[in-house]
Amino acid sequence: MELYIPIDELDRYAEEKAGELRRAGTVPGKTAARAVRQSLQALRRARDERAARKGSDPAGRWLLGNFYLAAEAAEDAVRAFSRVKRLDAAGRAPLILRVCDALLASGDGDLDSERIEVFLAGFQRHTPLSCRELELVPAALRASLLASLAEVFASPDTGEKRCAVLFTALRRLAVTELGALLERVNQVDIILQNDPAGIYARMDELSRRDYRRRAARLARLRRITET
Repeated sequence: MELYIPIDELDRYAEEKAGELRRAGTVPGKTAARAVRQSLQALRRARDERAARKGSDPAGRWLLGNFYLAAEAAEDAVRAFSRVKRLDAAGRAPLILRVCDALLASGDGDLDSERIEVFLAGFQRHTPLSCRELELVPAALRASLLASLAEVFASPDTGEKRCAVLFTALRRLAVTELGALLERVNQVDIILQNDPAGIYARMDELSRRDYRRRAARLARLRRITET
C-alpha cells in the first residue's frame, strides 16, 4: 500500500509514529548488521538471476546497473552497526531502524534532507533519540532502503517505478552530508548550544561530537537520560 505524507503534515505524523514505537529492551548491534547482510544477499540473488537471462525487465536493469550502490551502502551500514554492542529496541529490531523504516515509508520511498530533518524533529517531540541513535541514522536509512529493495525484488510483480525511487534515494543518500542536519535535531546539541560563554558553538564539528559523546557516556553510566 502506497503512503505519502506531505511535508507540511510530516512532523505531526512523525510524532504520532513515536507514540506507536515504544522502547522495549535492547538488541545487539549485530542484529541490524545481520539484517543488512541478508538484504544484500537477496539483492545479489536477484541480480544474478537477471544477469543470467538474455533479456531483462526494466526493474532488473535498474538492479544490474546500480547493484554496486547497494553493496557500498551495505558495507557502510554493517560497519556502523557492528561497532555498537547494544541498541534500544522497539519490538525485535533496533528502535532507530524502526524510526527510519517509518521515515522511508512516509515518503513512499522518496527521501531528501528536508524530509529527514522534519521527521526526526517531529518524532523527538514525543520520544527523544540518543546521540548514538542519531549518529546511526545514515546507516539505518541505508538498511531501510536495502530492505525495501529486497522486498521489491522478492515480489513476482517487480515494480520499475518503486525500484527507481529506492535506488534514487540510495544514490542521493550516498552524496548527502547529514552531519549538520543531525546536529540541528540532536537534543543534547541544542542544550549545549545555549552555553552562556558561547564556547561550544565556536568548536569545530569533531570537538562538538566529542562533547556529545561524553555527555551520552555519562548518562549511560549514571542510568539517566542524556537531556
